[in-house]
Amino acid sequence: MRGDMPGVVRIKFNVRVVLVEPEFPINIGSVARVMANFGFDNLYLVKPKALDDTAYMFAKHARRILDNANIVDKLENAVKGCQYIIGTTGVPVRYEKNYRVSRPISEILSIIRESESNEIAIVFGRESKGLNDKEYGLCDSFMYIPTSEEYPVMNLSHAVAVVLYEVSKMRNRDKVKGIENVKTRYKIASYDDKQVLFKMYDNLVELMSDRLTFPSKMKQAFHNIIGRTIISKRESKVLTGLFSEINKILKANRLNK
Repeated sequence: MRGDMPGVVRIKFNVRVVLVEPEFPINIGSVARVMANFGFDNLYLVKPKALDDTAYMFAKHARRILDNANIVDKLENAVKGCQYIIGTTGVPVRYEKNYRVSRPISEILSIIRESESNEIAIVFGRESKGLNDKEYGLCDSFMYIPTSEEYPVMNLSHAVAVVLYEVSKMRNRDKVKGIENVKTRYKIASYDDKQVLFKMYDNLVELMSDRLTFPSKMKQAFHNIIGRTIISKRESKVLTGLFSEINKILKANRLNK
């Protein structure tokens, strides 16, 4: 096998496929099937409307993926433990009102490549209305599949197939030492790490809110910037420590006035 050749490194990704409140068993089964087609098996279902014989029929020989699927009651539990969370949308401009920029899948693939050996969640919304505002807020970034402007929204299982096909091309690509440099692997900040960082930054903005015109926009802008980057656990701790010290200084100055 090529993976056993001397000097060859095979890229691996820990990808978690998350379906939020899938509405049709046929899509759940079809998603399981395409996951098996491309070598993925970690499926999370958030409050599926039904997981019945129809789902198993369309899963074909991927029934094991449905048998082992993690069924949870909310998205927070589906992405727990992931270092990076990617939301998907069929309408790229949908979240721009909240200063979130959706990027084509080709750009998001570079993030997934940088995140190898870390747990990544790719979140797909409901067939009828996608993700709600609370759910989009849990995602670090958003991606879309470039499609026809006349009919941009794809079927759920078809969208999953396109995304996993693109990811699998990277995962199965061999890197030969001496031709391409093997990237240094580092631990990226977890969801909890980033929540602590956001809290410290938000506290800092609140302390300065009387001097700021749009504090809420400043908070969202920082969240978006972090969401578009691959921040390491160490970098997250450094920034958290910095914001914590600035908070202390500002609070002390207020007490001394």
